[in-house]
Amino acid sequence: MPHPDERCRNPWNDDCEATNIEVYLADEESQLPICAECWQRIADDAHEWELC
Repeated sequence: MPHPDERCRNPWNDDCEATNIEVYLADEESQLPICAECWQRIADDAHEWELC
């Protein structure tokens, strides 16, 4: 569950400060909170995702 003071940390949009966290992008070292708007843009883009 997102922390109320948590802000979006979208690595492709450093200016985003939204707090409506939708998902977390995780790697071996950290979890990046991503807001609903940024997640929609990421999901709609033609990214190639590498599965672990």
